[in-house]
Amino acid sequence: NMVRWLEKEGYDVGYITNLDTHESASLIANAKTFLSQGHDEYWSSQMRGHVEDARDAGVNLAFFSANTSYWQVRFEPSPSTGAPDRVMVGYKSAATDPYATDDDPDNDRYVTVRFRDPPVKWSEALMKGSQYITDPVDGDITISTASHWVFNGTGLANGQSLRGLLGYEVDQRTDTSPPGTISLANSPISWWPGQSSDMTIYTAASGARVFGTGTIQWSWGLDDYGAPALRSSRLSAEAATITA
Repeated sequence: NMVRWLEKEGYDVGYITNLDTHESASLIANAKTFLSQGHDEYWSSQMRGHVEDARDAGVNLAFFSANTSYWQVRFEPSPSTGAPDRVMVGYKSAATDPYATDDDPDNDRYVTVRFRDPPVKWSEALMKGSQYITDPVDGDITISTASHWVFNGTGLANGQSLRGLLGYEVDQRTDTSPPGTISLANSPISWWPGQSSDMTIYTAASGARVFGTGTIQWSWGLDDYGAPALRSSRLSAEAATITA
């Protein structure tokens, strides 16, 4: 849905895979903005480093998604041909990952646990401004800082909603979010009293802006591909204006 919208609107956009992000820092460094879209959950340490380095050099980041960079993985050579980066490794547990149980402390940062967990301790909110909190969710995004320039031209006011764009996995601003992180939308989770999801933005020291919708379903507001067979229509002129 995001690709269809970007192409229809005529943006000068290029496409890279996770392996490109892993192997090449220059592809990101030469862009004005890095977009992460969809359900971009599994990242290597190199991916994370290349994206953060680009941000620190002034490249804007936009996460039109949630649950991004949640699990750390490694890429290893093919056991049959030796070709690099052909096997994605993810134990999802320090107890079973040999990098965590060997006697080499230098590889502890590559242990395949959640980025926020020890021994890695590299919260994804440090990059994104928010991080995964829960699923499943299917609800509305509730605007909380309508005066921000992100909402220019939308006519939205605090308390108004973007219908059906919250879910199915969602993020939340945390105490590891960078200083100055703004919650643009704070959306209650209907089945979890007291908990909510955040749409966030912050400005890095380099001047780069980092935006995160905090929801995977954002692109459903941009394009109706898949509706009504897979879901009801969630088209939103306001979401399109915010994205632009």
